Amino acid sequence: MYYCDVSFVDDSSCHFTLSTFVSQRYPRASFTASMSTDSCMYRLRLRNTSRITSTLTDTNSIGSCESYFWDFGNGQTSTAENPTVTYSQPGTYTVKLIAQINNRECGDTIVHQYTFRPHVPSRLIAPRRVCYGDTAFLRAATRGYAEYQWNTGYQRDSLYVVPDSTTQYTLIARDSIGCVDTMRATVAVTDCNIYDTVCRNERYLSYGFNIPASTLRNFADTVLVFERHQRSHFGVDSITILNLQVWDTFERVTYDTFCFGDPYSFYDIPLTRGGRYAQRFSNVHGCDSIIYLELEELPRPTLTLHHSYVPCFNYPITLIANKTGDWILWTSSPNDTSMSGYETLDTLVVRPHERTIYTAVTGLDGYPCTTTAQTIVNLETDLKAYIHTSQEAANYQNMQVIFTDRSTDNTGRRWYLRDFNLPVGTEQNYIYTFDPREDSVTVYLVAYIEGTECLDTTSVTIPLFKESMWVPSAFTPDELDNNEFFVGGIEIMEYEISIYNRNGYLVYTSTDPTEHWNGGLNNDPSRPCMMGNYTYRIVYKSQSQPDRTFTKVGSVLLIR
Repeated sequence: MYYCDVSFVDDSSCHFTLSTFVSQRYPRASFTASMSTDSCMYRLRLRNTSRITSTLTDTNSIGSCESYFWDFGNGQTSTAENPTVTYSQPGTYTVKLIAQINNRECGDTIVHQYTFRPHVPSRLIAPRRVCYGDTAFLRAATRGYAEYQWNTGYQRDSLYVVPDSTTQYTLIARDSIGCVDTMRATVAVTDCNIYDTVCRNERYLSYGFNIPASTLRNFADTVLVFERHQRSHFGVDSITILNLQVWDTFERVTYDTFCFGDPYSFYDIPLTRGGRYAQRFSNVHGCDSIIYLELEELPRPTLTLHHSYVPCFNYPITLIANKTGDWILWTSSPNDTSMSGYETLDTLVVRPHERTIYTAVTGLDGYPCTTTAQTIVNLETDLKAYIHTSQEAANYQNMQVIFTDRSTDNTGRRWYLRDFNLPVGTEQNYIYTFDPREDSVTVYLVAYIEGTECLDTTSVTIPLFKESMWVPSAFTPDELDNNEFFVGGIEIMEYEISIYNRNGYLVYTSTDPTEHWNGGLNNDPSRPCMMGNYTYRIVYKSQSQPDRTFTKVGSVLLIR
């Protein structure tokens, strides 16, 4: 109960009291349901038992709820008080009810689940084929239908027929919940003279025959005849005659060998071990033929190579082969002639002149399998003797030649003359002066690494060119002495001289080494050239080097 005192502002003695009674209301949702089926549809009739109570714990009703909302779990909803819902598919559905008081001020929710089991359609059991004149028995796989109707007019769950030809039979059956099943089966009528094929060594299972493979194993490319007697529903025997063509299959065994570690392919199948393998192939009749492979794995010998320390080329090193084979054969690249005659030894001493690959092959007597191994000899040092000369040839103007040791990786040297018979020094440079009577000299160099047997030799020959040429630097045409320009020489063969003034104009030319220039234009004394420097160019060949052309360029002063 609630009270309210009301008085006037201007006169508080004038007043009155208002009162009202307020009670609490709580909606409590509840419902029941009944399940049924009709014409293969699934129905749920819902009875609303929701009520209003005065407290949350009180179960006594003080009235009915004033609004409702249903969710049937299949996408349908309703606000009716007691609705009915129909489901087209079996399954489990969740039904939710929300019961509310007026204006949806308060609400309560309750949820229940209902499961409708599916109808399982049946099928028709019938023989796939029968012989002409035989009886066929047909029935529904699931019994207990309320109604049956065959297309022959018969109204039972099973049927006996004697078809004259291939026929389709239809059975319409209705169950207790109104679901209708339509079942069909086709019975083929055949001539019971059956013709079929089978592969030898295979079991035959068809047309009711069960012929073991052992019966067919001894026949190939042959037609066998079998009979099967069967008593019909009416007590009459039917005879099925099977004309069975037996096709041959083939088996072949091949034998082969391969070396251990080598790849082996058996009809594109890679094999790595010996044993018995099989591969199937189908012939034109679909029969498998089998090819067996008896593969033997042959032994392969082992081989490892070693070599001793290699300080330099042409140094003796030892090649060692550790093998399980019965024989060995060595080769080298590039060819090392020092191993010639020793190629079949397990251990041999060689003298490589450069980086060399040594290859050894070993095998077992009586077996084709071989093993190959390689060892590479790299030189620790690149010792190479080399001589540099101050000039390629000597002549009478310069008869001294300097020979310089420019070898690589050496720590010492020795110079020789006369085919290594005359030692002449150990310094970096060796100086040789020609005797005018000599034609050439050959100098030999031995470069070595101290403390080892590593050495290398080389030699160089320098010729002495005995041709000589003298060219004056000035002459005086108007004087009694030294009044002509001439070139002197020894062993000069072909000769051509050209003289130019300072403007590049040719004033004199000649191919006669005995001819002199008198200082005139084209050697004409009546046309004297002016005083000054003139440039000459001499091209010639010598008797000692007839295939070589020499050129000498210089200047001469003409004085008047």
